Order: sequence, then structure tokens, then C-alpha cells
Amino acid sequence: EVLGLRGWLLAQRGDIKGAITSLKEAQSKGASQKLSVDIARLQKSAMDLDGAEETLKNWLQSHPEDGVVLLELGQLYMQRNQPDPAVATFEKALVVLPKSVLAHVALAKLLQDSDKERAYDHATKAFGLAEADPIVLDVMGSMELARGNGARSVELLERAVDNGATSPSIRFHYAKALAAMGR
Repeated sequence: EVLGLRGWLLAQRGDIKGAITSLKEAQSKGASQKLSVDIARLQKSAMDLDGAEETLKNWLQSHPEDGVVLLELGQLYMQRNQPDPAVATFEKALVVLPKSVLAHVALAKLLQDSDKERAYDHATKAFGLAEADPIVLDVMGSMELARGNGARSVELLERAVDNGATSPSIRFHYAKALAAMGR
């Protein structure tokens, strides 16, 4: 526990390498999901994506149904622009976390070009779970626009903006939907 705290203090001071070393030492004395995720996140911040992947996969070898770690690994695959393993990993995560908004949104984005119906199904499920979330509204609104439902798209994206979305991409999608509607 002391090594874990030391690791986070080092991370807060900007010593990412020292933090990773300290957290790995803590992990060797008592492995935990939290330590695995924390180490992987620090490795990602240090752009050690191979190390982050290895850390997460090592945990999953003994805990293959750990939904939290599966979600983290899926996000890593997205960051690495590896859609096939990302899709497979998010699908595994949904087996153990069927109400994961993150997994449904990620799958909607990943599948939007290759399998529009599955993508829309995941967007709809995410919407059913978190209909006020700006990211969910953005994904759903963008999919509605792609399906030719401009009015519904504007409605959803306007809600995303009204719900405090500050993301430039959400505002861009909203502007795109307005333009498609001639506004």
C-alpha cells in the first residue's frame, strides 16, 4: 500500500517513470485490478503503449472476465488504431458488463463504417442507458444524420450542446446537422 501511495505521489510530481516502477513493485507484492489499470494508464501517458498492453493482458490472464480491464484494453486498441481487437475486446466486456455505456459507444464508433446496423444498435443501447450524456447524444445524433434523419439528428445534437458539451467535435457535428437541414 505504501508503494502504491509513493507511486501516485511520484506521478503527481511528474515522475511518471518512477511512479510506474513504484506501482509495479507494489503489484509484485500484491496484484490488484486497480494497480494494473493505474500502471497501464501511466504507461499510456508515457507513450509506452506496448507496456500498457502487456500490463493489461497480464492481469487478464488470471482474470479473463474483468470488465473494467477489458474496457481499458479496448480503449488502448482504439488509441493504437487497431479496430479489430478493439471490437473483440469491447464485445467481451459487454458479456460481463452488459450496461456499459462506454463499450456500446465505442462499438458504435468502431462499427459505423463496416456494419452500420450493429453500430446503430449499440448507439441505441447507449442512448437507452445514458440519454442525457453529451457523448452518447453526439454518437446517436451523428448516426441519425447518416441515416438521413436530419431533424432527429439536430434535436439530439442540440441536446448535447445544451447539456454542456464543450467538445469541438460535438459542436462540429451539430453545425453539420444544421447545415444538412438548411439552417
